[in-house]
Amino acid sequence: MKSIEVKDPASGQVLVRNGIILVFFLETYVYECSGGLTSAFDRFVETVPVESLKWAVVNATSEEWRNADAKTVKRMRDSLAPSGARKRKFTAFRVNDFADEAPQYSFMISDRDKDEEQPVSRTLVQMTFPPSAANEDGVDIFCKLVSEFTALIKPSYGYCAPGLLASDARQAAAFVQIRHLARRYPGYDVAINDLTQLDIGPRVRGARWISLLGPDLVKALNGRDAIRKALPAAVEVRDIAGTLMIRAGRLPELGDANRRLETPLLRSVARVLEPVTMFGELNLRSYFANFDEDVLRRWERRFLD
Repeated sequence: MKSIEVKDPASGQVLVRNGIILVFFLETYVYECSGGLTSAFDRFVETVPVESLKWAVVNATSEEWRNADAKTVKRMRDSLAPSGARKRKFTAFRVNDFADEAPQYSFMISDRDKDEEQPVSRTLVQMTFPPSAANEDGVDIFCKLVSEFTALIKPSYGYCAPGLLASDARQAAAFVQIRHLARRYPGYDVAINDLTQLDIGPRVRGARWISLLGPDLVKALNGRDAIRKALPAAVEVRDIAGTLMIRAGRLPELGDANRRLETPLLRSVARVLEPVTMFGELNLRSYFANFDEDVLRRWERRFLD
């Protein structure tokens, strides 16, 4: 997978990078799954290059990216402890390699809303990696890492896919560029998951290279055997510590509208997931589709229509 880097011509800062995004949505609050989250954070830190975790937003009340060091990482890790996370209204932090520019390596945790009026919110764990993680020579090692994270976190839903990653501070400008890239390469994920976590509930975000379904979603789709039967042999279906993994090919399908390259495996997964798919994402309607309902519909149903 070739690297993409789109810079702001005025500032020279990177608006958009491509990479691999790994996302987990959990029904539990941070304090209820602190052990798994802490182990996942530790695994991420030991996996990525030491020099990559240079910037952090250390808690939910912070707004600015600040230089990160070992003490910063420990502080964020400690915030996951059940005693503090239970008392705290909201537990969240972010750490990455490029601050408010589009990241390559990044890790984010954002607690679900404790307000009883938000019963469909979910705790979010999101990581990003360079596009080379899913190249031929590294994809099997990376997929083992995905399995490790899945077993630790036990999500109600998750996914892993090539993604178009936006600048944190310049999202409007970034999504102008992302719209053009996404039209050509439908296999990319486009997301603002820190908003999607508020209302995703017991649904999925559609077909992605790797989809991770918790027991409730598997039941809603009539069980593992029905899912397996509905998918072609080239789509892997297996259990990871109680989570069903659906992998649409050994390598991700990106597609290419200019070269008429199709995404048949993603289309097969999309049909299976359609009954539990979330459509009309509010954040994509504004940032990605610029409030054009037809643009949003075509994007969200790109593997279905």
